[in-house]
Amino acid sequence: MGWTGIYTPFCPKGQERVNFVIEREGLNWENEEQKCEVLKSSLVGAHIWFAIKCTRKDTGWSHVFAAVALTNYDPKENYFYIKLVEESSGPYHYDCPKGILNMLSEPENDWAREWREKCIKSRAQGSKLSKLPFGTVMELHNAEKTRVYVYKKWDGGRWYVNCDRAVRYSAKYINQIGYHVVGTVQNA
Repeated sequence: MGWTGIYTPFCPKGQERVNFVIEREGLNWENEEQKCEVLKSSLVGAHIWFAIKCTRKDTGWSHVFAAVALTNYDPKENYFYIKLVEESSGPYHYDCPKGILNMLSEPENDWAREWREKCIKSRAQGSKLSKLPFGTVMELHNAEKTRVYVYKKWDGGRWYVNCDRAVRYSAKYINQIGYHVVGTVQNA
């Protein structure tokens, strides 16, 4: 489950990136016994999410599962990196789109089941996080039990800030590690 590096003088973007990964990782394939095909894909940041259907030709039995391709481009070396992780390996990323989650068959194992539950929980937490009022103080569920404050940006957006360390956190990071509200402050 390591990274694959491909030399390329350009960084594929948008649908071109999705198609590049599908082709390089051989996600659409067929042999005498079965056929696998990408039913749906979605680019979320540098993650590409897939709903992949595999069908046995002799019985017609099919199964749809999720996979994520983590991608990165190094412009100094002109390498595009891909790491493909199937849901049955329990990827440590939970931003899979709802449309792909809704297409999946029953989970193959406990790793896949737990991963799907975390995706659903992350989606629910994400919507809750965006509704917290400005001035909310939360404690992150990381090793340091970091305190973070919700501040209003000049353009009306949100900042999640640890004032003691002068660090801002992304909503994605906060949702991945979890949080709980501990209070509020004024004039945030």
